[in-house]
Order: sequence, then structure tokens, then C-alpha cells
Amino acid sequence: MKGTIKVEYPESLADILKLSENDFELEMKTSSLIKLYELGRVSSGVAASVLGLSRLDFS
Repeated sequence: MKGTIKVEYPESLADILKLSENDFELEMKTSSLIKLYELGRVSSGVAASVLGLSRLDFS
């Protein structure tokens, strides 16, 4: 099963970061999973899987 999270943000935020919409979405997803891993809420394996990476690539 897949879930979707909707986050509203000003379009200028992606522009400020000089990212396309797709790259900005990937940045938010990656940043969120890294933070959850740092907090001990998810394992490196879970974070890597969600991002489509190997565990070694995530670490």
C-alpha cells in the first residue's frame, strides 16, 4: 500500500532553492526520511527502501 502526503508551500520556495518541482519534491522526501532516521524513528533499511536506494547507498 502507498500513501500520499500533501504539503502546501509557496512556489517561490523551490525557486529560492533553484530546484524544479520534481527535484524539490525529492528533496523534501529525502530530507524527511533522513530526519526520521536521525531521530531513530525508522531504520536505514526502511528509509533506503522508500527512497529506492540500497541500504549502503543511504548510509
